[in-house]
Amino acid sequence: MPELPFNRINEIRSGQEFKRYHLLEQVGEGGQGCVWSALDREHNQIVAIKFSETPESTDKRSPEDIHLERQIGKLMRLRHPYILPMVDYGTSNVLRYIVSPYIPGGALDDLIASGPLPVHKAIACAAKIAAALDYLHGKEIVHRDLKPSNILLDLCQNIYLSDFGLARVISNSTQVMHTGRGTPFYAPPEQHTMSEALPQSDVYSFGILLYELLTGQLPWQGEKVLGIQQLQTKEEIPDPRTIAPDLPAGLVDVFRHVTAALPEARPATAGQAMQAFYKVFRAQSVETASPEDWHEDTIKNLNALEIYQKSIQGWKAPGNTVPLSLTSFAIIDLSQQAEQALEDSPQFMLNSAISYGYMWEEWWQRTASMQDRLAVAEGLLQNDEEDVRRRTAHLLVQDQEIRLQKFSSQAPLIKSILKGIGMTQDVEIRHSLLMFLRETLPISKKWQPTAFSEQEDALVAYQALEDSPTGDEAAQLIGHLRAEQALQTVFKAAAPNRRLPALLAALQSAGNLPASIPTYPRFETLAEWILTQVFTHPDRLALLALSSLIGASLGFGVFTYTVYRLNIFLDTARFLTAVQHGLFIGTGFVLTVPLVRVITERFPQIPAWQRVLSAGLLGSLPITSVILLYHTLLLERYEVLQPGNLGKLVPLLAGCAIIAFGFSLASLARARFVKILISAAAIILTLFGSWWAHTNLGLRPFPVLYYEYTWPAGQVFILIIVIAALTAIGAYLPNISPSSRPPAGLPNPPSSSSR
Repeated sequence: MPELPFNRINEIRSGQEFKRYHLLEQVGEGGQGCVWSALDREHNQIVAIKFSETPESTDKRSPEDIHLERQIGKLMRLRHPYILPMVDYGTSNVLRYIVSPYIPGGALDDLIASGPLPVHKAIACAAKIAAALDYLHGKEIVHRDLKPSNILLDLCQNIYLSDFGLARVISNSTQVMHTGRGTPFYAPPEQHTMSEALPQSDVYSFGILLYELLTGQLPWQGEKVLGIQQLQTKEEIPDPRTIAPDLPAGLVDVFRHVTAALPEARPATAGQAMQAFYKVFRAQSVETASPEDWHEDTIKNLNALEIYQKSIQGWKAPGNTVPLSLTSFAIIDLSQQAEQALEDSPQFMLNSAISYGYMWEEWWQRTASMQDRLAVAEGLLQNDEEDVRRRTAHLLVQDQEIRLQKFSSQAPLIKSILKGIGMTQDVEIRHSLLMFLRETLPISKKWQPTAFSEQEDALVAYQALEDSPTGDEAAQLIGHLRAEQALQTVFKAAAPNRRLPALLAALQSAGNLPASIPTYPRFETLAEWILTQVFTHPDRLALLALSSLIGASLGFGVFTYTVYRLNIFLDTARFLTAVQHGLFIGTGFVLTVPLVRVITERFPQIPAWQRVLSAGLLGSLPITSVILLYHTLLLERYEVLQPGNLGKLVPLLAGCAIIAFGFSLASLARARFVKILISAAAIILTLFGSWWAHTNLGLRPFPVLYYEYTWPAGQVFILIIVIAALTAIGAYLPNISPSSRPPAGLPNPPSSSSR
């Protein structure tokens, strides 16, 4: 991946990645730069990245650019509790970026805007700034741009000195870095003349900053610049007591010492200047933190807690405007507070994650309560933003626990889904949600005027008019719910080339059409449905016919070969007769098995008893015909057709029907082994029962098959098991059912869930 996937600031977009950073949102801009918050994957923290334009050639670089490159090593190694560290830096031909931890609390000038700080607070703040300056100066670094907007505050009121002569803050949410010679109001005389900046230059700026903290305004209310006045006249900083009379009398002398025109006349360090302020205020030295007792993770978690507590107060219900920024949510997500938030306010966290597309799939999985997930989905499906609806729909239709539920047509979730379908222009969202509705709404047992409401039924009908998979899905939903008025709307409003496909889709789902649809279109649709189902996957039907022929031919061929009355076991005539008889009877199963299985397996919308009855009756015709022909043509037992033997023929006919109904019942089972077992049992019952009746009843009814009368029952039963097993295996070895439809879902939308 290239270091920078963009060449200009205006090309930067949320979700882009470079190096170890995943960009979240723009949080500031100004001049030739902008600031983005980002997730630092390597350190698992939120950072602020300042991007700024740079000259395209080396000879055009400003002195500040050269100064930055020379000092970058020192700046990257700075580690102090009151200094915002620079964690990364880089340049391209036209862009430069500087990375620092993201500070969520704004800057010191935000506090000053509300008026002067209380003395104790101003002194405490100044002590921390002085400690940071002394640390910098000890590292031979001069800040050069000390001012309130470069003093950042987190939500725990910890301060962070930022932008070491190179930046300024442009928003309350983060800082923006840029080159510069310092801000005129705070710059000492030597910086105005482009002279060398010294540690005493920062001490001067420190004095102006503290003056502003205590009075709430700059000297002369910012109408004059002290550093420039000192270059032109001998004027000194005005007495702060003219603004705040409660300040001590000797304070002006300390300020004039700290802001002396000549660097050598000022205190050598910020710490020395601070001691002078302690003395004039008669205050004890403020204890400041050292790197050894500073716990960064603790501060991060406290900031996350503050963000969460403030945000949750503005939270009302799922679907409402999220009361925090993406960056703030990312801070909570990375903190220990995330687990507590998940326990206390799971809907708030999930709603925020989906709204921003940040860790949304992870938060959906972490939200254990299905009711919480449903509540958030109900709200966000009606969101105005297409991406939010898309993410919500994706999560909803992929949730196995929810998809196993059955909802009422008046349930809030269903109402929200219908509104979402009406609002979105995204075909994939509509198609996915329609599939979800058909999967989670119970099928209606009879046609009803409306399924939802007249308006909502009309909405679904409008979707069904579309000549597309989405339109077919809507039509199937109408059939699933048996919404009669919706289907009538489709019939009346659909284009001529769309009417039959829409009715067919509804019929495939419902199993029938209401009487309100005219007779001819109903029968036309029914015929189309039957032909479609019968000839779906003709290759599978051909394979089934072949498999049935082989299985039955083997079974009945083994029977013929076994009972053939010749002493020579491997006689050719015996073998050919077995093949002939086996193929002859097998043709009956070639017709019966596919017919029974198509009716039973490919029309699941029709009640099971109707399928079994129809398949059994129709399937018994070919097998009965073949068995009768077998008796008359091959066995030459013409007595089976004589009118006086009708009573003897009834058990044979009943046996053929039992076999056909056995195949019908077996086809309802899901497991192939169960199908084989049931159909084999029906064949065994028929063959063994007819043999037993023929040999034990005085009527001596015709058996389906003849055996040697000398054989014991066990031998006959074993042979029948072989016949039944081979025939049943051949009948159910191939699968003719349409391939199971994959679960409803959406392609994964672009996500910021990339930690």
